[in-house]
Amino acid sequence: MQKSNHLYDLFVHMQWADATVWQVALKTTGAGNDEKIKSIFFHIHMVQHAYLCLWEKLPVIMPDMAKFNDLSTVSIWGNEFYTKIYSFLNRIEEKNLNFPLEIPWVKYFEAKIGNVPNSITIAESLLQVALHSSYHRAQVNSRFRELGSEPPLVDYIFWILQNRPEAILR
Repeated sequence: MQKSNHLYDLFVHMQWADATVWQVALKTTGAGNDEKIKSIFFHIHMVQHAYLCLWEKLPVIMPDMAKFNDLSTVSIWGNEFYTKIYSFLNRIEEKNLNFPLEIPWVKYFEAKIGNVPNSITIAESLLQVALHSSYHRAQVNSRFRELGSEPPLVDYIFWILQNRPEAILR
């Protein structure tokens, strides 16, 4: 995939946004032992890792959240996604982005919508992961406010206006 591709840019932004929110989480008083924040971050990274397994045609085996003692261990595991995703994005050919992606948890969606869901492409699933992560980062940011902390501004446009800064790894 070309590095100028918008999907690639979304993942670079997603890494920066995840890292930015993680920085606040690891510094915010009360966040370190907040089960809601831990649960949301775990979910964000579980979905990222699960889709990466699908894209790479690997079995989807996710760890139990109880394995993670604290936020920092979730953070380390979450960051592992970024060590692998760019390799995939650099290898996938544009023509393959339109291939359908089989999702093992499609029965969950079927129950939610009441019928058999349409198939999705690899490109659509890449977009889904970026949008899904953004949705749940907003939940973490809302929790920061509840804990009396100021959430970081991580909008895509803010990232672009700052000249696309790289993620500051946690």
